[in-house]
Amino acid sequence: MTAGTLFRGLYSDLRFRIPFENFPSSKRLLDICDHIYAAREIGALELEEEFYLLLIQIYRTHNIL
Repeated sequence: MTAGTLFRGLYSDLRFRIPFENFPSSKRLLDICDHIYAAREIGALELEEEFYLLLIQIYRTHNIL
């Protein structure tokens, strides 16, 4: 009973960590976020939307990086 509780505690939140642990590097994500803010500052809303959609696509597929 104790061992089962221990293993359940170790692996219960694993599904929340998997998307973030599968990314090899966060540098590209940070660069895209910087581009989103830069496009917003200069008023290039179409470009901002393109970067935002790219960021969403990366989070959905996990294999673009």
